Amino acid sequence: MKRLLIVALTGVLGLSIGFADLNLFAWLMKPSAVEPQGIASDWASSARTVAEEAAEAEVIVRAEVLRQGPVREVVDAFPTAAQKSNFAESVIPYTDSHLRVLEVYKGSVGEEIVVSQMGGKVAATDRHPRMDLQDTQDPLFKPGGQHVLFLIDLSDGHQRYSTVNPLGRYDIQDGRLVTHSEMLVDFKPLATLEALEADIQRAVSSR
Repeated sequence: MKRLLIVALTGVLGLSIGFADLNLFAWLMKPSAVEPQGIASDWASSARTVAEEAAEAEVIVRAEVLRQGPVREVVDAFPTAAQKSNFAESVIPYTDSHLRVLEVYKGSVGEEIVVSQMGGKVAATDRHPRMDLQDTQDPLFKPGGQHVLFLIDLSDGHQRYSTVNPLGRYDIQDGRLVTHSEMLVDFKPLATLEALEADIQRAVSSR
């Protein structure tokens, strides 16, 4: 009986690992996989503190989301063997959101910027399947939301950006700060906008 129980548990564990692998592909695929398409390749940045984020960011702003743009379908330059066998091409959806700049802490930007995020809905075609993806560490922006963002320029000055990494995004909710990053094992993010702004000012002025 014990041996049967162990075998059953092993089978369940194997299924769980299999689903975890699928989730890793769907949710945690790094933008570096589509670098030839002009998507940020520095998503794997290890910056964690405000000072480290500020050092890598070209622009730091507080901004309000105005609207989401259309989803762009970027062809995956490195599809898996399974994807190759089932479909003619593999695509990764990217959503460009338009934000109104409320305050600039570093860099120079216009009144409105575009921030690109991995994720979005893509209808099925004869070349690829239907997809509805969203990075759990960087949920798609919603109109009306306010954020403090540490950004890198994707477009050579044409106002399209991406966050340095998940800790380069702070959501402002009822005067408190929320981060969705999973890089928080031994790191506690700042809780208030005032504290974050003070740290940003120190980081920017020290350079």
